[in-house]
Amino acid sequence: MPSEHDWPAVDTLLDHWTSYRPDWTGGRERLLWYLTFEERPEVAARAAAAEEALGACALDVVPARWLHLTLADVGFVDTVDPTAFRAAGADVRRELARRPQVHLSLGPIALMEDSVVLVAQPYDDVVRLRDVVREAGEAHGLPLADAEEAFRPHVTLGYANTATDQDRLAALVAGEQLPPVEVTCDRLRQVQVTRGEGHYRWHTMSDLPLGAYRYAG
Repeated sequence: MPSEHDWPAVDTLLDHWTSYRPDWTGGRERLLWYLTFEERPEVAARAAAAEEALGACALDVVPARWLHLTLADVGFVDTVDPTAFRAAGADVRRELARRPQVHLSLGPIALMEDSVVLVAQPYDDVVRLRDVVREAGEAHGLPLADAEEAFRPHVTLGYANTATDQDRLAALVAGEQLPPVEVTCDRLRQVQVTRGEGHYRWHTMSDLPLGAYRYAG
């Protein structure tokens, strides 16, 4: 696993729903930048291969429709200037038109402090996209809410909760390794997100295509 990820050594699992953004309650909505995989059956199939084992560990399993990679977090809808967010999106759209589509490798399965995930690589390619979003936000007075947090690109398969069995999770990670899923991302999304019932749902505000030519790495 690339050292750039600074991947955590997990000794104690946290309840995702109380440890991550504890003020994200009820129907409150948050603005984020996502890569999503609704039209990528290969990603859904990889998640489905681990679903039974994740459920047996009492994780909150992410439905295939809502699998995503969080590129950047902006803030709650009620605290962000919507005009600035739209302007940042326009800047990102222009910049992405000059950039190639991004080819990602999703895997291996890994543990985070509060979840089981597919590691997303190459790290540098995802960071370059994140930098585009960060710079556009800063230009419009919207620094990223997660700018000081460790950035580990990943797709979450299941979120830990108070009922999670850590030993079984460790065995899952050791035993569920399959070849990584190869996927081409051709767009980035500005999304308005709510959470509840053990996962996140979003409404797409802006669908921002990457350039028309494919990644040739």
